[in-house]
Amino acid sequence: MDDTSFAHTTSKMKNDNIFWGEHFGFSGLPPAHSITIHIYKDVEKKKKKDKNNYVGLVNIPIAAVTGRQFVEKWYPISTPTPNKGKTGPSIRIKCRYQTISILPMEQYKEFAEFVTNNYTMLFSVLEPVISVRNKEEMACALVHILQSTGRAKVPHQHPTHAQ
Repeated sequence: MDDTSFAHTTSKMKNDNIFWGEHFGFSGLPPAHSITIHIYKDVEKKKKKDKNNYVGLVNIPIAAVTGRQFVEKWYPISTPTPNKGKTGPSIRIKCRYQTISILPMEQYKEFAEFVTNNYTMLFSVLEPVISVRNKEEMACALVHILQSTGRAKVPHQHPTHAQ
């Protein structure tokens, strides 16, 4: 991020379907403007002296992937030597960038009281205008708020029934 390396993937053998499927989660990152992914190919031990293992890079502006939902799309790889007239390589990346500020519990007290006392009115106004995905997120948030204020019980599983 902004020319600082935070992670590396594992190497994959060359075959028809190269898939990493690796998850990276970071916390406490400094502010940044872009995510740059450098792509290298592994070189056989016999050819280790050949330094042409750099494939290229993908630069993703953080503003393009900021939000609660993941963005999954094909990104063109910028290569050191342009492909004359040919379509260059690309890589499919699924990512998101979130900044979450968590305040002390005391700061949420008034909001929690409002939601606890007015959740039916609040949801009747919001329900027709928000997406199904956002409804699910709001329902989860409401359950957490109601549990924290004692208005909803946390399900208790008996130890012999735990999965």
